[in-house]
Amino acid sequence: MPATHYDIVAKSPTPVSPNQLIRVLQPLLEDRFQLKWHREKKEQPVYYLTLGEGGAKLRETAPGACVPFVHNGPPPSPIPGRPTSCDYIL
Repeated sequence: MPATHYDIVAKSPTPVSPNQLIRVLQPLLEDRFQLKWHREKKEQPVYYLTLGEGGAKLRETAPGACVPFVHNGPPPSPIPGRPTSCDYIL
């Protein structure tokens, strides 16, 4: 079954916080798309990345080595002979 994507474009007459936005969107998504969700608090380990001695050893991506993709789904599959996706969102 192919996935169906929807873009919901809406404007608020006044600025709203993320919590207010969720309270407004949740009934809409439940009504229109029969989407159900719940929230739960869960403790999980957290990992902090820090630089080691000598700093970062990552190299900058060479120009043309990859192609950025516009986020409208997962990155495209690699095509032989073409640069791969840079895996970052424009």
